[in-house]
Amino acid sequence: MNNNTNKRAAPRQFAISKFADTYDTGIEREDATWNDLVTKLAENPPEAATKEGLHLLKLAKFGDTINPNGSALRHNANVEFLSGIVAEHDAGTVSFEEAVTRLKAAGSDGVAAFIYQSPSHMKDGKGPRWRVLAPLSVDTDPAQHGPLMDKLNGVLGGALAPESWTLSQIYYYGRVTDREYYKPERIKGHHLDKLVGITPIGKGGGRLAEARVIRGIERDEEHEPSIEETELSKLV
Repeated sequence: MNNNTNKRAAPRQFAISKFADTYDTGIEREDATWNDLVTKLAENPPEAATKEGLHLLKLAKFGDTINPNGSALRHNANVEFLSGIVAEHDAGTVSFEEAVTRLKAAGSDGVAAFIYQSPSHMKDGKGPRWRVLAPLSVDTDPAQHGPLMDKLNGVLGGALAPESWTLSQIYYYGRVTDREYYKPERIKGHHLDKLVGITPIGKGGGRLAEARVIRGIERDEEHEPSIEETELSKLV
């Protein structure tokens, strides 16, 4: 009898890049299983008195190449591979509950994801705002970021903010102390890259396009613009 028959493959490790602040002072690189990551974010999330006190993350590995136009490590050309997709809704038009329902209903058995409310969720009349992390089955070429974002946007009915398509985008995670908004959910299902039967929706399409016509263009104060996004900010 083969002694390896009963051995299970080691759980996949996901590359996570963390940033202490929005000034790109350095990258903390970490590998963790999906279960360990989402359990920590759900049960023991980092806390801070203000949004600016929280750290930021990306499900990707950044390299050590400094942007030739400055001193930043966080730029599109420095993304070596993706371990997952991170995106946000900031138009305030799609509820957290609807997003959860759509993630659970995607394909035949849902799409694996972790979704959490952002610090400005339902604050000062801004409406619902949330972020979603979707793991990939394998480390993936950065060139697939756009198509995978289109697929996730299709799952969510076109709700994702345009900034989500910026490859080097990073997002605050955790909760602001003394606010009751943070009630994240973990959704079980297929990895996003293995999900079939989804009609992709590109950047600015679907529900978001309708909302932007009605409400006008709004900027999100919670994500940190990349150098590439800053250069294009006049077009957003």
